[in-house]
Amino acid sequence: KELVLRVVVAHLKEGLPASMAFEGDAYILDASRRRWSYGQEKVKFMWGEHVARAADDKWTFLFQRKRA
Repeated sequence: KELVLRVVVAHLKEGLPASMAFEGDAYILDASRRRWSYGQEKVKFMWGEHVARAADDKWTFLFQRKRA
């Protein structure tokens, strides 16, 4: 959970490559992003009564458990 949040925040601050992989002791996390015009044009997100703007990019995260 913390790694995913760090990836997204780092991308918003600095910009990150479109594809990355992270390896932990028990897992591998593949992260990829692409432009997400659908999120800008077709959906409306709300946070309570406030409109939340969708980001320009959509991130996809794939977790894989390492085999012992």
